[in-house]
Order: sequence, then structure tokens, then C-alpha cells
Amino acid sequence: MLKTRLSRTFFGLFLALSVGCATTTPCPDLKPTPVHKFASKSNQFELDFLGLVLNGSAVANIADNAASAPLTNLYLTLHTADPGEAGTCTTSEATYTGYSRTAIPRSSGSPAWTVTNGTATNAALITGAACTGGSNTLTHFSICTTSSGAGKILYSGALGASLSISNLITPQFQIGALSISED
Repeated sequence: MLKTRLSRTFFGLFLALSVGCATTTPCPDLKPTPVHKFASKSNQFELDFLGLVLNGSAVANIADNAASAPLTNLYLTLHTADPGEAGTCTTSEATYTGYSRTAIPRSSGSPAWTVTNGTATNAALITGAACTGGSNTLTHFSICTTSSGAGKILYSGALGASLSISNLITPQFQIGALSISED
């Protein structure tokens, strides 16, 4: 019994000293500290991952686009508010007459995205569907997996400035206007 008491006292003193307490009694706010709060991709893997997801470019010895039916297009979806991380492609999606999602090809042979420095930007002019009636103020965009319906948002973000759409206006995004980052 004396041995057990001594061991417990020694362990309590060791534990108290290792967390900076000055007594042998347990510290009132003693909580385990995680070794790592999160892990991060390397800069190179961020580029590889963006290239794989957006352009269908293989990541050597890890991933390729050889599924039985890989997506050949992703879809630019326009939103009137932030769809949020829990949202789907239809969350706050544009509703002006004539609106549809814009197909963006996933092709490593002719990439739709330029991937450098941890960021992907559109490599070509992207022209959306012309408004033939109604109006919307667009504030956000997302890259989705489906041409219609809820689908899965892969990336979303705010537009650099709100875009007012009304009859006969066609949304366009110049080269480099849309930016997606892994960091």
C-alpha cells in the first residue's frame, strides 16, 4: 500500500511539473493537448490535387482519371448568396430566365484551369447563359459536379464584385477572374 501511494504521489508530482503546476495536487484545468491540430498538404500536392480535380491531370503513383466513368465536365454555378460549406449546387442558385450551369471540361490535354502557386484560375474566358427575363444579383460562384439538381459543390467563393443580371445580359468571366485555392 505504501508503494502504491508513493507511486501515485510521484506520478502526480511528475504530471504537475510537466504541465507547469507548482504543487503535487492535480491542476484544476489539466487537459490533454493534441500533438497536431491539423495536417496540411505540401505546396506541390496542392498543385497536384487542384490539377487532378479541375483538369483531370494524374498525380503520379497516387491518382488518375481512369475511373470507369470519370467526370468529363465540371459546372460553374452562379449564386445570389454564399451557398456555404453545407450547401448544395442549388443553394441560392441563380434563377433568372435563361440561366443554366456552364460546363467546364476536365481535360489534362487542354486544361480549363491554370494551376500555379497553390491556386487555380480559369485559363479561358467563361461565358454563362444569357438572361432572357427576370433579374438576379450574383455574389458567389461554385464548381459543381452536375449540370442540374443538388449535386456536390467542390469549391465555392465570392465573386470579386456583385454582378447584376437582367434581360439580355450575359455573365462572363475573363481569364484569371475565378480563383480557387487549396491554402
